[in-house]
Amino acid sequence: MKPPLKFKSTLLVALIAAGSASISSAATMIAGSGIIVTVNSINSTGNFPPQSVVDGTGLSTTTGVHGSGGNSEWYTSNGITPAESWISFDLGATVVLDSIHVWNAVQYTGFGIDQLDIYVSTLASPGDPEGAGAGDWTQIGTDVNFAVGSATSTGFDLETQTGISLPTTAVRHVAFYSDTQHGGGNNYLGLAEVQFFEADAVPEPSAVLLGGLGVLALLRRRRH
Repeated sequence: MKPPLKFKSTLLVALIAAGSASISSAATMIAGSGIIVTVNSINSTGNFPPQSVVDGTGLSTTTGVHGSGGNSEWYTSNGITPAESWISFDLGATVVLDSIHVWNAVQYTGFGIDQLDIYVSTLASPGDPEGAGAGDWTQIGTDVNFAVGSATSTGFDLETQTGISLPTTAVRHVAFYSDTQHGGGNNYLGLAEVQFFEADAVPEPSAVLLGGLGVLALLRRRRH
């Protein structure tokens, strides 16, 4: 007896749905403890260390809104102009990035990064992307703009905010080279928090999907 057409159609839809679920991918946040942050200037007060940008100290654990106090942000020293300021992140290993989420400076919003260039590198120890080590890096964003920060901000997705595309291949370093800041007219620059998300590997089709396809093939042979 031939299987009813409705039964086969329903089975096919179910298999497609199962297959889609089995090959869907997710993203995992890279722990800040495994990221090394390097900057060309640290605030002379000894506060506002660069490592605070990745350790989550300024984020509410319940809302993801950035605070506005203490040492939860990074700021440069007076005298380092925004056009000379940079911050670089060593992710600890080469990874395929799914997304980057950014909170601009909040405690002093005018010091937040406005326009910048963005670079990535696969090397363990790349040189200066805007100097002698330019060949070690790939520039993925030129004169892009960061949104101004606020005490109630939940930050922004880098690709959505700037219009750039993250590489589809693995990288190890990400560098932000500032051109301007939102306040203008002063010699400080800051950044609150950055979170990096690694793209999880896409799993192989499930055994259920493969078995189901075998059932469909068997039904097709019996029909003939």
